[in-house]
Amino acid sequence: MIPRVRAALCSPYLGDGVAALYAVAYLAWAAVHESGTPLNDFIADAAFYPLGLTVCWLALRNARAASRTGLGVRDSVAWRLLAASALTLWISGTAWANLVKLTGLTSTPGWIHGLEYLQLSLTIAACLTFPARRPVPRARVRFWLDVALMLVASGALAALYRSSVIAPVSNVEWLNLVIVRAALDWGVFFTLAVGVFHKRDRTIRVVAACLLAANICVLMANWLLTTLPSYRAGNPVDALWFSAWVLKAAAARYAWHRYRLGRGRDESDDDSEFRGAALPRAIVATAFVLLVYEVFTDPSGAIRVFVYAAAAMGTLLVSRQVAELRESRRLFEDQLALEARFRSLIQNSSDIVLVIGDEGRISYVSPSASHALGNGAIEVGSALRDLVPADDLAGLAPLLDGTLRDSNRLACRMRTATGGWRDIEMLSTDLRSDPAVGGFVLNGRDVTDRNDVERKLRHTQKLEAISHLAGGIAHDFNNALTAIRGSTELLLEEVPPTSSTAADLGNITEAVDRAAAVTGQLLAFSRRQAVQRKVLDFNMVLAGLGPLLRQLVTDRIEVRLQCSPSLWPIKADPGQLEQVIINLATNARDAMPRGGSLRITTTNRTITAPSLDIRGAEAGEYVSIIVSDDGVGMSETVRLRIFEPFFSTKSRDKGMGLGLAMVQRIVAQSDGHIAVESTEGQGTAFTILFPRTMDAPEVSADTPPPPGLVRARRRVLLVDDEPGVRTVVRRMLERAGYQVLDAAGGREALAILDAESTAVDLLLTDLVMPEMDGRQLIARFRERCPTTPIVCMTGFAGEPIGGDGADIATTVVTKPFSSDTLVRVVSEAVGP
Repeated sequence: MIPRVRAALCSPYLGDGVAALYAVAYLAWAAVHESGTPLNDFIADAAFYPLGLTVCWLALRNARAASRTGLGVRDSVAWRLLAASALTLWISGTAWANLVKLTGLTSTPGWIHGLEYLQLSLTIAACLTFPARRPVPRARVRFWLDVALMLVASGALAALYRSSVIAPVSNVEWLNLVIVRAALDWGVFFTLAVGVFHKRDRTIRVVAACLLAANICVLMANWLLTTLPSYRAGNPVDALWFSAWVLKAAAARYAWHRYRLGRGRDESDDDSEFRGAALPRAIVATAFVLLVYEVFTDPSGAIRVFVYAAAAMGTLLVSRQVAELRESRRLFEDQLALEARFRSLIQNSSDIVLVIGDEGRISYVSPSASHALGNGAIEVGSALRDLVPADDLAGLAPLLDGTLRDSNRLACRMRTATGGWRDIEMLSTDLRSDPAVGGFVLNGRDVTDRNDVERKLRHTQKLEAISHLAGGIAHDFNNALTAIRGSTELLLEEVPPTSSTAADLGNITEAVDRAAAVTGQLLAFSRRQAVQRKVLDFNMVLAGLGPLLRQLVTDRIEVRLQCSPSLWPIKADPGQLEQVIINLATNARDAMPRGGSLRITTTNRTITAPSLDIRGAEAGEYVSIIVSDDGVGMSETVRLRIFEPFFSTKSRDKGMGLGLAMVQRIVAQSDGHIAVESTEGQGTAFTILFPRTMDAPEVSADTPPPPGLVRARRRVLLVDDEPGVRTVVRRMLERAGYQVLDAAGGREALAILDAESTAVDLLLTDLVMPEMDGRQLIARFRERCPTTPIVCMTGFAGEPIGGDGADIATTVVTKPFSSDTLVRVVSEAVGP
């Protein structure tokens, strides 16, 4: 119980309750009291004593609160002026009441009039000091017309006040004082009336309204005072004065509560839109009614005032109506312009705007929907679920069920006018509470192309990862194959050719060659194959492949080679070219299960303008290779995807979909271009263009030179991290008469080189090694031996060796290799 009492006593609203009880008690007493008794006279006087001081204290507290809450200096100064006004009025009122009571005074001393004039002036100054807000430019005319209306209405009311209050006064000195007092009273009325809708802060606008009501009570009390034969404490006029004090205290108390809660200025206070038509019209109506009443009761002095005031107010009202109509017209034009802009933005937007109403039906479709989905793809009244595939309905369930509350991103596919599907990404907004919309607003965007690019990017990243894996596997596998093949060849030299062991070793060699072909395909796919581009005649490559092609295809397929006798030379890797022709021939064989004709044609071709049939081929001289068949052909959809890795129309047991992808990559590595033309049921034709080179074809020796005594004096530095490879290569070279120094890595090789007094004649190194790889070793070796030849052994290039190998190596030999191939390459590099 005690905490509740303590909380009630500490409540900031306790003073409001006490003040309300005090006001109700006094007004109740004023209604039933009996005048003339000493007790009633005392109550009538004593009730007013705390009012002025209380209002003064409340105003000073508001001044401190305004400064503390950061409202500004003007608010603090205005409240101090109101405090001074309340104190001045309390002094003049208390002094006048006591003088009347004690001396029976019939005329008021001049100093009391001076205090009253000061009090009214302070009130006007306080109202003018509170910050005002500027109306927007379009409402400025209406604002000043309303001010003029209130000014005329206040003047008319002042004229009526003159006829009722000032006219009966006969004393000239007293008359002059009353006129000044009336002017100030109505000045306060006009200033507060304007402040009700012109002040910046909502708090001060409410305060101005309370002070205006208090001023009206004072004006009514002054008018009522003139009707009384004499004044005594407790007369009805005291109730009006008391009400004026109560309204001033309520205004100050309301402002203090707003300051305490930190709401002295709300966000809505910054709204500069002018909304003040109700108060001016109420004042005008009141003045008009009072003027009409005065004309009927005392027409002699009121007709002229009525005519002038009515004419002025009528003119101002008509002017205000005209201004409001003009403003309404401007607002209407602005609204039309805004709607036209909105309509233009929606119609020309690339985004699809849909409004989904009840039961998931479409109530609005923006014209931009036809740009993305085609004309008639979405119609008003259709259900959204009918436009979306069944697989995507689960993601739209909250929207279709009406349970979606907040804005959310949605994704689905939508049917186009032609029956296809497009990927749409949408942002939903719940505007069902807006009567102008009444549904969910969907802002959708066609992201099909973006999703395709993302899918291709992810696919490319996967292929890149696979290529790294394939390169690593091929490197280790080729090292093992090199050791196996080399050891097999060495064993073949030790056994009789007619023995069963020789046959078994031959089978091992053939198996190694087949395994090497598999790793070659992996490296070609991953673009990590060691490429040895040479100047060659493609007819010679094709002539060497002739027998193999006839064995590759069935007896029902005829192979026709149509080669131009004067074919220009090209620069490419002959092994890769063979692989291209074999892959295309295999593809043609599978496309002709019932037989047919496979034609391979080579011609020279000059392009004078960028080619339209072969994308990317610029003007220049090319060697054209056309591989055509009479097979089943391809549809347009299949033709667009044939170069995609792992895409195949064959069963899994007949291919993995890498053949044509490898063909495209090999052609691109050789700076060539490839195109395909196909018609279902009429066959397929692949056209390949290789740029012509002006260099002469290279002549390669297929057999190693015979060993001699000179070779024994040649010293080779062998570097490889695989012990098996190192052992086999060393034995191959030593059998050919070379002196071999071997090292397991780059640092060991450099140490051997620094320790040897005699320089080496050749560096034979692997490219992929731990710690120091082959490229780093070659760079360090070049610093010591700039003219010594270098031969690189590799089954995994990873990156181009550089300048076709000419800048850091004279020759590249691909693992696995035969003994004859290794000896021939080394002999060519070392020289006689």
